Amino acid sequence: EWEWQGSAPLEHTLVVSSVSDLHLRVEDSAGRPRSAVAVVLERELKGEYIPVVSGMSTAPGGAVLFPALRRSLGDPSPGSRFTATFGFPCDDPPRVAFDVFALPEEPLVLTLPPMGSLRVRVYNESGVLMDEVVDVSLGRLDSAGAFEGSARQRLIGGEAVFGQVGVGTRLAVRLGGSPKRPALVEEISGPVSDGAEETVTLKWGQLHPVVVGRAVREGGQILSGQRGRYTLDQGQGLMGGPPLTTDGQGRFRIVLSGPPERGIGGVVGGSPDRKEPFQLEAALFSVAGQAPYEAVRTFRVPDSAGEFDLGDLVFHKRPLLASGRVTDSEGAALLGVHVRAEEQSTKQAGEKRWSPVRDQSAVTDHEGKYTIYGTPSGSPLRLVAMRRGFRTTALSFPNGSSAVDIVLPIAGSPGSGAGKPDRPTRGKPGLVPDKNR
Repeated sequence: EWEWQGSAPLEHTLVVSSVSDLHLRVEDSAGRPRSAVAVVLERELKGEYIPVVSGMSTAPGGAVLFPALRRSLGDPSPGSRFTATFGFPCDDPPRVAFDVFALPEEPLVLTLPPMGSLRVRVYNESGVLMDEVVDVSLGRLDSAGAFEGSARQRLIGGEAVFGQVGVGTRLAVRLGGSPKRPALVEEISGPVSDGAEETVTLKWGQLHPVVVGRAVREGGQILSGQRGRYTLDQGQGLMGGPPLTTDGQGRFRIVLSGPPERGIGGVVGGSPDRKEPFQLEAALFSVAGQAPYEAVRTFRVPDSAGEFDLGDLVFHKRPLLASGRVTDSEGAALLGVHVRAEEQSTKQAGEKRWSPVRDQSAVTDHEGKYTIYGTPSGSPLRLVAMRRGFRTTALSFPNGSSAVDIVLPIAGSPGSGAGKPDRPTRGKPGLVPDKNR
């Protein structure tokens, strides 16, 4: 494109390049390709390097592709200087310069410097690994003492791991804060030799209280080594979190958070209102196909509590809601049919509506069998079965009746409705609603 204002100039230079993509290859010092390495393209301006585009090397050849590079860089003017380097913290990183108007046909080679890994562990005031999910940024402090980040991870389970850090690099780490807790910035030491892992420990104030307890069955039997999920409700809607797990003694930990707040690193969980009670609903799934365990507890957290012990949380086996077999019109078992329970509710205007019930669904096995566990709520219930290519079928069944066999006719077959299947109005493609139900 050639644009101008006023009269056209007598001369204009157009630069034409037959190569529009930039190809890079990442290698180690022995010339072997390396994948999963962050690469950054920088613009050199007055002696400083400004990151503009990033990428990642892929297996098996350690290749990095930047397609339509000039467009990605915002159509820079001729003479602009660009370099390619690595996107992890490193003192004096290797750089390869290139001309965006004369890109080479062969890949440019970036050779990795000596590097190791860094493990960041964060403990709270009680000396326990912090359970909160927090943004952890790795970078350095500039001459004015301001933090400049170059890599970021999430703190999960009190740890964050940076797999690529230059040996001997001057580093700083920042734990992202929120309006109620300032960010923590500290200078740290990185790996000291090629391939080594350095572990750094930090101490930071726990913003959210932690609830601990022990999962047991009726009779006191410990539910150890279990995995499940939980929800918390404080009158502002359900809030979930990481998977609920129990250790060898049945102990579990749950971080309490309130409505989301915007922190330095993005949206994070806000502080809970300690004046309002929590309702905890937890479920543990031991073996597929067997009834899960569930528990409900309402509690308050004391104002001064950083860690609150619930004691024993008693779990009960979830009762059988419905089971049966799904077949086609010929009686053949159907595999992979999604069967879910729905309950009827009445809106303010008197309109009745069917809604799926949380955690009350199943998928049929090779024999067409399904099993759904759950506690009836007292509202009218129905089962909805659906699979691509078959007409969605809904069957009402009374509370307490658990044996329900379902027949799914092929969409558009005789006896299933019109000769031509209707276009689905909602849900997945191919799932045709039954207008008669």
